[in-house]
Amino acid sequence: MRPVTARVLLFTTLLTVALARPVLAVPDGTMTWGVHITLASRWVDPAETEGIITPFMVLYAVHDALVKPMPAGPNTPSLAESWTQSKDGLTYEFVLRKGVKFHNGEPVTAEDVKFSFERYRGSGAKALKDRVREVQVVDAGRVRIHLKSPWPDFMTFYGTSATGAGWIVPKKYVEKVGDDGFKKAPIGAGPYKVVSFTPGIELVMEAYEGYWRKVPNLKRLVLRSLPEETTRAAALKKGEIDIAYLLTGPVAEDIRRTPGFKLVAPSHSQGVFWLDLPDGAGLVPPGGRHPDANPDHGARGADDGGEQKVLAALRGHLPDSYVVYYHGETQGRRPAFVIIGPELGVVALESRDWPLDAIARVTSMPRQTSSSPEAPRESASRRL
Repeated sequence: MRPVTARVLLFTTLLTVALARPVLAVPDGTMTWGVHITLASRWVDPAETEGIITPFMVLYAVHDALVKPMPAGPNTPSLAESWTQSKDGLTYEFVLRKGVKFHNGEPVTAEDVKFSFERYRGSGAKALKDRVREVQVVDAGRVRIHLKSPWPDFMTFYGTSATGAGWIVPKKYVEKVGDDGFKKAPIGAGPYKVVSFTPGIELVMEAYEGYWRKVPNLKRLVLRSLPEETTRAAALKKGEIDIAYLLTGPVAEDIRRTPGFKLVAPSHSQGVFWLDLPDGAGLVPPGGRHPDANPDHGARGADDGGEQKVLAALRGHLPDSYVVYYHGETQGRRPAFVIIGPELGVVALESRDWPLDAIARVTSMPRQTSSSPEAPRESASRRL
């Protein structure tokens, strides 16, 4: 097994584990992580950041931003040692941290910041750039971003994971190798530099000892694509990986029961769940009607009070952790009560005989005695 104490972590805290432990004179050890997705080549380039959090598992390792979410706060100064906003809300000034260098030894300058912003074409690019009048290079260590009008959400777009516009790449290097060349051999200013990258298979990184914040303790960090859950679990048992993220149901229980492994779930999941009605149907209040509802389908109105009685029965039977919607009839879909809960998942109760039939069906479900937290996504690691 690799000489490293494996810890369970979510992808945004992976590097925190590597950096937070006592600093050794020389980085040592290897951690291999079985990731639950297919590693895409565009994820090594901040300019193509998507509107999801997943690419940031790579960005946090290889690159760095002027400001970014960290344990200290959502807009923690990073490559910028400080930033200020003018009283009129039209100008944001960033003072760069002195002595910071990219992996190839080139210094991080204001020109790189301007270049990275102008090059950005990922999620939220139009919303961000439409509101910016100019990115001004004051000097090598200072940048001012001038807005067309005050925009309170500017730092949300520029200084968080909402976009990748604030993640800085080396202008000279990108202009030399081009966009495709950059994806094949990315250079950043983060705690790890890329050793090799085979898209869809594996990303191998080594500690960058010139990282400004703290020299990483782990010498080598490997992200290996293992999209199939059972494959991740098997690789963990064989010792091929140190950490497997996103294990659920029977697979997670099997790991929990296996000696020598530790299964940990976050106490508060960051996941967002929603109900998608692709045919255009909407969620309407009890007794209400969707504007597209077809009157020929005989949807019952609120005048009989049936929907209200069913809602009262459902809400009285289920704990507060459950959400109940009434879905009015639309485009031929029958009216239904949709119940979303951690034990049940999503259940749709359809009936033309409100309220007796629906009440009977839902009250036959097991009574939950207490509110249950959102079903967690769990990670597992081998105990060493």
